Amino acid sequence: MYYGARFYDPALGYFASADTMGVDKGASQSRNRYAYVLNNPLNHTDPTGHCTDDDDCTHTSHPTLTPEEQRANATAELAEYGIFLRGTWPLEYLLDALQGVRDLAAAAGWSPTDFRNAMGGHEGRTTLFVYEEHYTVGEQLGGADERRNPSFEYYDGILGQNHNVIAFIGSAMRSAKPEDRRYRVVHELAHAWDSSSHDHLGYDLAHTTHSQWIPTSANPNNPGYKYAPGDRAVSGYYTNEQEDFAESVAATVYPHYSAFVLIPGLHGTDSRINFVQQQFQNYR
Repeated sequence: MYYGARFYDPALGYFASADTMGVDKGASQSRNRYAYVLNNPLNHTDPTGHCTDDDDCTHTSHPTLTPEEQRANATAELAEYGIFLRGTWPLEYLLDALQGVRDLAAAAGWSPTDFRNAMGGHEGRTTLFVYEEHYTVGEQLGGADERRNPSFEYYDGILGQNHNVIAFIGSAMRSAKPEDRRYRVVHELAHAWDSSSHDHLGYDLAHTTHSQWIPTSANPNNPGYKYAPGDRAVSGYYTNEQEDFAESVAATVYPHYSAFVLIPGLHGTDSRINFVQQQFQNYR
């Protein structure tokens, strides 16, 4: 049985791997990091695979673990999802990135194998989380716009290998709140998922929601076009099919994130959320 973070063996009554949250000094039963809900299943459930239903599961670190242990645990857990690290990651940002991965997997109902396959693992593709203080990965693409606005960027097929590459830039990470960083992780992973489908997910979303490119000028020699989202979009950021899909995935995972709930007239669309939820199911 998969609980969103770990596999549980009902025959043994234990999880198959240790709890990455570590030991809670105030709960002696937590010292058995393979136990289910502190060995008290009559009073608790474990909806995430990390802690009991009455505990705070929003923190990915634990004071009883050293920073080195937290980093090692996070790196190992990301590897289970087919994600590998490049660069020197500050621990706080690494844990936020991991939480974004967990949140996407939990919302999708994906096991680590499902997650890897969605990101192209069935075709031998892996995902790299690259941390940079300064923007260098994007310069390989020659994209002037990206270089002027470095933040979080997804790249397909660079570095000469079969990788999804998501670059995290230090200045953007420092200026963002933890919830902002997690949202962006999910947004960029949605690009990786779309790319592994050869962009079919984004185009299928556009078709399902009656979105299209429309001319912006009556001049037949230079009409210009813009992407019109058809059914109401989840946010104001829908410059093309791929961004529309990535935002829709992020809104499905984080429906209460400020970017989605504070835009008048744009939040509450069911067609995009329903489409993403169906795709989640298709990839299980």
